[in-house]
Amino acid sequence: MGSSIYIYTNKEDYDNLYKGKEVAWTFQTPIIDFYLKPKVYGYDLEDCHENKLWVITQTDKNKIRPLLERSIVHFPNGSCFDYLEGDEKQVEKEKVFYNPKNNHLIFYPRTLRKSLLELNVDKVIGGKPKKKQKIIFKKKFYDMTNDRLNLFV
Repeated sequence: MGSSIYIYTNKEDYDNLYKGKEVAWTFQTPIIDFYLKPKVYGYDLEDCHENKLWVITQTDKNKIRPLLERSIVHFPNGSCFDYLEGDEKQVEKEKVFYNPKNNHLIFYPRTLRKSLLELNVDKVIGGKPKKKQKIIFKKKFYDMTNDRLNLFV
């Protein structure tokens, strides 16, 4: 089973769900960074139609080997630097959007071509927005217990 993506439209709904759990790092771990990685070795991100999302968190001191075959790969303890090959792209904060029409999280949208990565959003909490909105990059958390990305618009 893969990682799920939850979008929150306001902070109050998130605080109600995670009330009392903010202290435990297994429930609310800040995401340090996102990287995009081509799924097929030897291709560029723009040429490959299926890319992977790497999620980097600072969680514990134990080394855990990530599952590299998944579409969303979680790297605890910032351990992604052992796996970098040079074809990865760090995600910029202005390049992540949520599209409520098709319920997708979009990385690097392009006008006439397909975006670099589109992932299905599992749940929107707090009401669906009417139009495409930018993700607030300062507030992004990873829930290790439920294997969930928590993002805000």
